[in-house]
Amino acid sequence: RSDGRVLSRSLVNELSPLVEQKIAQYKAGEGLIVNVHITHHAGTTLCNWARANGPTPNFACMQPRSPQKAARIPVLSGDWNNETIVRQVRNDFHFIASEYAPGRAHYSLLSIPWEHPNIISVFVTRDPISRLLSGDGRVTKYMTDFFPKFKTTVRDHETWTQEMWWVYAQSHFTANYAMNSLLSKSKEDLGFHGTRKGLERVKSLLERLTFLLDAACLDDGVKTMGKLLGFKHHGMDTVVRANKHHASPLSRLDHGNKTLWDFLMNKNKLDTELHDFAVN
Repeated sequence: RSDGRVLSRSLVNELSPLVEQKIAQYKAGEGLIVNVHITHHAGTTLCNWARANGPTPNFACMQPRSPQKAARIPVLSGDWNNETIVRQVRNDFHFIASEYAPGRAHYSLLSIPWEHPNIISVFVTRDPISRLLSGDGRVTKYMTDFFPKFKTTVRDHETWTQEMWWVYAQSHFTANYAMNSLLSKSKEDLGFHGTRKGLERVKSLLERLTFLLDAACLDDGVKTMGKLLGFKHHGMDTVVRANKHHASPLSRLDHGNKTLWDFLMNKNKLDTELHDFAVN
């Protein structure tokens, strides 16, 4: 891209002066890496890699360790304009994460000064159908209302009945999850959820971030990022467990149910466009 960010496929354009400044600030101990993390977008994996290269908060790099209390202040309030807060967080950690899901953010992410030379932002994009196959506690809670024994099969899609698949497919968990996660409940984002204008709004957010990585080739992406930032451990192979290799998303959707696949692809058109935008 023209602004010189590291691309998802680990291609590097000539770095812009701002990105070069951010990298220099990080190496000088002033810059803070912030993972703009959507649930199931490799947050724990990225955190483990970052932890091998410096101090991070607990649990996916989101929870400060006592007596360190600074890390969550800007995450909760969006108050990144406060130089003192950013400096306090950097004194404790070199990398933190802020997790987002639909309806979770109380402030607009577009209001954060991502261009600040001391904020190095990173976002991992993921194929939307692959993401919705992850499952989590919130999905389990939702599905248990329909199927009381569902909690024992949340990660084992081969045991799902066709009825389970369609209940899940028609839930809010499978509706442009990434895009809606990056839009807040604030008045600035009101009315943009699930719309094409909302998609353009989120694209404008991603344009301002420092690093965009692709979950499908994450190791290549972090190696490029790590080398630029001077990390000791560039890749993830020596610091985290190897990622599980799943069958294709289509084959995992109710044993290759093409009708279900087409339904979900149509339902996630905006997220698919967002993902394509991030990796190209």
